[in-house]
Amino acid sequence: MTAIYDTLSLNQLVDLVFSAGEKAIDPAIMTTKRGIFGNIDLSAAGVTIVSDMKSMQTFESKARFDVSAISKADLQQAIERAYFMDQLQLKESPAMTATEVHARIQLMQRLLGPTYGRLQSDFLDKLLSRTFKILYRNRILPPVPQVVVQNGWELNIDYLGPLAKSQRFDDAQAIERTLGTAAGMAEQYPGITDNINADEALRELGDVVGAPARIWNSRVTVEQTRKSRMAAMQQQQQIMMAQQGGEAMKAVGEGAQAIQATGEEGGPET
Repeated sequence: MTAIYDTLSLNQLVDLVFSAGEKAIDPAIMTTKRGIFGNIDLSAAGVTIVSDMKSMQTFESKARFDVSAISKADLQQAIERAYFMDQLQLKESPAMTATEVHARIQLMQRLLGPTYGRLQSDFLDKLLSRTFKILYRNRILPPVPQVVVQNGWELNIDYLGPLAKSQRFDDAQAIERTLGTAAGMAEQYPGITDNINADEALRELGDVVGAPARIWNSRVTVEQTRKSRMAAMQQQQQIMMAQQGGEAMKAVGEGAQAIQATGEEGGPET
């Protein structure tokens, strides 16, 4: 309702421009009452007989198309402002900094937040929940795993569209900033990284940016891989310790043999 009057004015202006354009491209003919003998032939190579060469002339409308262009641009801008188009687009400038891009994206999210929230809570959540329950009651969906039933379950919908991802863009940047800050502080405070669950941070970041699920190993697989790696490292350390112990015993044996040989050569005096 805010933009309807500008929209109607723009439509009427376009009709006037088309009408004036027809007159400019194919102008009307102006002549005297007895200046023409016969019919006017405006076709290619047509012939029209006149009593005087000046008795028939074209009627120029002298339309101001430049004025209509200015008015059209003003109306278009007013309509775009009514739909917040001027605030939902990044300016076309290669010199725009990352900070400015982030600020503009935050502004877009604030403008779209109420609309997106109403669409999600009042329409999409209810529609998907009802559809899921209908399919589940009619046994069209596969049965729920027993482990899920035992622990209690409820339907939780995650939206993967571009607008939903942009709403979580701040979470991704917050995680990245926190990890970067912790990495910088770790040089002076080695234990500072103990406050962060790196596995959950990485999984949450991947979920926010929309990383495909097939690239992730399960938590059980990750735990088994770490245990295998730890066992291999311990085995390697035991082998190295055994080698070092063997070399030390060998060195002690060689030293004892050298001392014994020296004693034998020295005789009683030794």
